[in-house]
Amino acid sequence: MRKIIVLLTVFISFATYAQEELQPLRYNGKIMKEEAQQKASVLHESFTYIFDTLDLPFFDDFSSDHFKTFNDTVGGSNVEDSTWFLLEIAGVPNVWGSSYMLDTSYRYEYDTVPGYGFDSISIDTIALPSSFVDVFTLDNYPVTFTNTEVWPSFYTIDSLWTVSSPDATIIEVDPDLLQDSLTMYFVVESVEDADIFWQDHFVYLNDTYPIQPHSIGVATFDGIDDVGYPYDWSSPSATGLSDVLTSKPINLLGTVGDVYFSFLYQGGGIGEVPDQFDSLTLEFWSPVSSQWFSVWNTTGSSSSTFTQVLFEVSSAQYKQDGFQFRFKSYGSLNWKSGSLAY
Repeated sequence: MRKIIVLLTVFISFATYAQEELQPLRYNGKIMKEEAQQKASVLHESFTYIFDTLDLPFFDDFSSDHFKTFNDTVGGSNVEDSTWFLLEIAGVPNVWGSSYMLDTSYRYEYDTVPGYGFDSISIDTIALPSSFVDVFTLDNYPVTFTNTEVWPSFYTIDSLWTVSSPDATIIEVDPDLLQDSLTMYFVVESVEDADIFWQDHFVYLNDTYPIQPHSIGVATFDGIDDVGYPYDWSSPSATGLSDVLTSKPINLLGTVGDVYFSFLYQGGGIGEVPDQFDSLTLEFWSPVSSQWFSVWNTTGSSSSTFTQVLFEVSSAQYKQDGFQFRFKSYGSLNWKSGSLAY
């Protein structure tokens, strides 16, 4: 028995219209979102989406919208939160304001020359006692921790010649570790998400750019991000990874018979022709090795027809529960090769 795992219409293009005058279109108004919904640049208080696994058959011709809408808010019925602290001892978070050094801090003992009345003779340097705390990594997820030896974030001075000795004057220093926290929100799928196939939304779902498409809609790799902006404003010659289209996890474990992967693509269409150094790449995710592997690619070209790609998925490293695939486009990252308007 043969199974078709995927039949996609994938369309790679850069959109240009040959009218009287071309000007840079700084955004795509059709896919603009509210400013508040633009992608977050920090992990703290970010939203992480957890996607359910799909079963075969997997089919999308982009005539319908199977993309996730990332508009969940704190307090939503399917939103769960987790908080981690930077510093903990035996599973109990340190109080706010706790701080440490990662290297030894000291107690300095001084004496004075009789009659002078100030610290002038260094007597001894004694290391302050260390302790161990669990230090969590709050800049990456999953959050991990290491049990770390630390020292007080201050040093002391004891003037042995004074009547009040040991007076141990405390001099605070900038700490290496200061208590902090990370809160993340995790969004689990709801009943309404049963028709969602994709776990990102960088491509442009439309029916206007292709020439003689095989279906009503296509996914266009147009070189601008999910909110309609170029990926890099810094340089007219900036190039690199731009649009990505990633499937939800798919269960291939225990599939009977042959599994085939098929898709259609077209370069250019009614848009600007991709440069010869632009490319479209297909990658497979292996749940066995937890890695992405490149399985197909093509360089920039122009075509008025769609080309079909079909090959068997036979490797055991892919025929697992949690298999994924993704398309990645490489090219210009600024407006000069993005969408233009007259």
